[in-house]
Amino acid sequence: MRKVRFGEQPAGLWIAGGLDRQFTIFITNICNMKKFTLLSFIVSGSRLVMAALLIIGTSALRAQTVGDSFTTADGLMCTVASDVQSASVTVTGGSFANNILSIPATVENGGTAFAVTAIADEAFKGSDIVTLDLTAATNLQRIGVSAFAECKKLETVTFPAAAESQLTEIGALAFHHAYALKKINIEETRLKVLESLFSKNDRDEISIVGLTELRLPETLCEIKTYALQFLDITEIEIPSGVTTFADRVLEGCIYLEKVIWMGCQLTSIPKKTFLGDDKLKCVTIITKSPLEPDGLTDKHFFMCDKEVLQVILTPESIESLATAGYTNETSVYSTLVPWSGDPNSIESIKTTPQAEEAIMTNCDGAWYTLQGSRVDSPRKGRLYIHNGRKVVVK
Repeated sequence: MRKVRFGEQPAGLWIAGGLDRQFTIFITNICNMKKFTLLSFIVSGSRLVMAALLIIGTSALRAQTVGDSFTTADGLMCTVASDVQSASVTVTGGSFANNILSIPATVENGGTAFAVTAIADEAFKGSDIVTLDLTAATNLQRIGVSAFAECKKLETVTFPAAAESQLTEIGALAFHHAYALKKINIEETRLKVLESLFSKNDRDEISIVGLTELRLPETLCEIKTYALQFLDITEIEIPSGVTTFADRVLEGCIYLEKVIWMGCQLTSIPKKTFLGDDKLKCVTIITKSPLEPDGLTDKHFFMCDKEVLQVILTPESIESLATAGYTNETSVYSTLVPWSGDPNSIESIKTTPQAEEAIMTNCDGAWYTLQGSRVDSPRKGRLYIHNGRKVVVK
């Protein structure tokens, strides 16, 4: 019987001319998947007789190794990121139907289930995605740089509920030039650092006209330069845990009317934070420590209409700025009270601190937030409207 070496088959695979092609492919795939160590086959006529051992290899539980790629039945292109213990993959691109891209929690290949833990840099850049559905992607930890940049039809991005989310990183410019974006529930993520997701720099003529509402996750510790630049949001609340706040964060938000930052840990706000926000009407910054004398001045609001702008600060911050000698022409407080140059005149807009126990037993009137919502139990350290006056609970 003549034995013939068949192409590039794994070592030890010997076949005869009568070997069925489909069986050849089957055996080849098994060997390439490292499920078995094939010693030899003896072929007699058109019938295959296995005469040697098939030994289960040490890689029997492993379908692919790190760096291997495959495409799922749904069209997702994946690269193996980890093949030990909890196997995982990074989605690098792929096809999708009806302009809807859905990322699952896991994908399967070769009998192995892989957790989807990342979306690669530029994975879907320039795609015609309209809806990005990540609600099932509960293993997703990272979205890469420019992953969905130039997706000019993208309208909706939905993340898993916060209790199920593992997403801690979204790379810079992940949604750069996503002009049609209207909804992104970023508050459900576990981000600690907010990159500039939409805008590149101060000369980037971008406008996300449909994104009028955006809430930030409470897990945030750092907000980087240009992070919220050129959005059409009308109000924003900065989480109290933010300790690093870069310049130009809110630049060019031309429809922004209200900014709230309760429990602010900064003593100075970057000068160009509100640059170009000419519709700004109310800025509420309740600090844990007093602002520095130049921590918030007219330079922060030089393009705003000071006749309608209201700035609400803690009494200590107001006093520190007043002591610095700001006059009616140079102080943002000219919009709150007539400024005479006398720091004592600031008393007319000071809040009235009260003991917490006194507040809890005071039944003279209802308590309201600065947004007009009634509350039953005022919280310590917060600012409220009570009997027509602003009151900080101490």
